[in-house]
Amino acid sequence: MRRRSAPEGGGSAHEGPSDDRPPAQLLGRPGPAPLPAPVAGVVAPSHSPSFEVLREQLAACGNGRAVQTIVFTGCGYTEPAGMFVQAFARNLASLGSRVLVIDGDASGDASRADLAAAVRSVAGVATEAAGQGRLARLTMSLAQGEKETFLRSAVFAAWLDAQRAVFDYVLFAAPPVARFADAMLLGRVTDGVVLLVHAESTERSALTRARAQLDRAGVVILGAVLDGVRHELPPTLRRYLGDG
Repeated sequence: MRRRSAPEGGGSAHEGPSDDRPPAQLLGRPGPAPLPAPVAGVVAPSHSPSFEVLREQLAACGNGRAVQTIVFTGCGYTEPAGMFVQAFARNLASLGSRVLVIDGDASGDASRADLAAAVRSVAGVATEAAGQGRLARLTMSLAQGEKETFLRSAVFAAWLDAQRAVFDYVLFAAPPVARFADAMLLGRVTDGVVLLVHAESTERSALTRARAQLDRAGVVILGAVLDGVRHELPPTLRRYLGDG
């Protein structure tokens, strides 16, 4: 496993000479070091083979048990989780999984069914066909003052536990850790949190603070996804090296 170096102080997580970049790279599960170490492989939100690394790494985090309920969140202000989670969910569903997406990020679609209403309803969550699997989407549109009470409630915990029997994956898109407590609250009732890191805009200090906040909350950090990585090879040469 090769460790990617990061600049000291408040620099961005990664810098490179080119504006032509693959969308994302999976980082390993954080250990004692301040930053997670990257593992081999590229995770591209629209490319099925690339998501294979993320699926495998999440499965490995379970240590023999299924990792089904996962929170994706940014560190600071520049890593919206909604689009990434939607792409990953479509990939999982295309392979035959039953996936529920709950979008509490600013990029969510307000026209979707609301999480609080779904929890109160006796009916199940409506799904739609997606590839070989099924996909369902909910939006978490509670006011911030109501959100903490709701996410801490026994009713929500029981509802979430019931979804494990219905869906293979329940994916949450939470707003960045620096802005709201959603990821910490959700992390306590899910299998863990994945941090989204943007190579060109997430500062090392923001990633360190986000991890510290989650650690203090007793949340399991499953790992991180590095997005916006600059590609040092010109597109015309990559095909000869099997790289993109």
